[in-house]
Amino acid sequence: MQIRYEDTQVTLEPGESVLDGLLRSGRDLPHGCRSGVCRACTMVCSEGELPPEAAAALEPEQRAAGMFLACQCRAPAEPGPESAAPKVLHVQRDPEEQPHVPATLEGLERLSPSVMRVRVRPDAAFAFEAGQYVALRRADGVTRSYSIASLPGEDCLEFHVRRVPNGRMSGWLFDEAEVGARVAVSPPLGTCRYPAQPDAAYLDSPMLLVGVGTGLGPIWGIVRAAFEAGHRAPITLVQAGRTLDSLYLGDELDALSAAHPGLDLRRCVLEEPSEGESSTPLEVGAVDALAPRLVRDDRERRPGDWLALLCGDASVVHRLRRSLFLAGLSARRIRADAFG
Repeated sequence: MQIRYEDTQVTLEPGESVLDGLLRSGRDLPHGCRSGVCRACTMVCSEGELPPEAAAALEPEQRAAGMFLACQCRAPAEPGPESAAPKVLHVQRDPEEQPHVPATLEGLERLSPSVMRVRVRPDAAFAFEAGQYVALRRADGVTRSYSIASLPGEDCLEFHVRRVPNGRMSGWLFDEAEVGARVAVSPPLGTCRYPAQPDAAYLDSPMLLVGVGTGLGPIWGIVRAAFEAGHRAPITLVQAGRTLDSLYLGDELDALSAAHPGLDLRRCVLEEPSEGESSTPLEVGAVDALAPRLVRDDRERRPGDWLALLCGDASVVHRLRRSLFLAGLSARRIRADAFG
């Protein structure tokens, strides 16, 4: 497969992605997770036939416009016959892509041994809806996507960043970054959000919010935005993690629950803690088993009435989406932000 991008032409190795091929050729492209989750490497194909998996994670209108994820568009693993002409793709950056907004690192606070609260102040007004995500870029170009945990209108954007072994961005934030460092943020992305102006039907929809690991970050923004908007229906918030140590923001969640009787707060872990390790009520087991049970146990509402917003580890979120759909939720009312 040959890729033509501006004045660069590169032939991909078998199984190599468009992203890796262009980076190998010396081109600097925005990218993050490399797993098709963050969408930082979105490009447009102006000529040629894309493999179906290149745009599978995008919305129908984006696919219709020729958009694809450079990290998911790969040359065939097995080369074709020598006599066959190589497939040629003409690609470009999204012409409607908005530039990053310069910003300053304002705060770094450990929420747990493995989670850092990162606060960033954009240089200009920054509009978003609670629960969306941005690509955070440091001065040397390293870029990673993080969901926003703060509320619209606050001075700073807040992210909850988990340390990733050998992670270039998370390692920098935990070990090297200093307040005052210059960074930049992309325009907000993501449909797993609480709308800025919810209509009556939205306000009256019971909501199931599930944050797996640092997926709690956007859920923390969403649930507070819902209460600020005067959400009228009950809200169930499930914080999920593998172990008790993976849960964080405990005092803040308890205070929010005490202030809002309509909030049903649940904590779910896969591994049962040692006796006496926790005084907090816990559900032990898989969150993709717990969540549909909570919906089915509601005797006042039908499963199809519920709206589910799911954030966190990609494999868990995908299982959650499926289990909730099988429990009776409409696919259109299940919104997810899966982390790579």
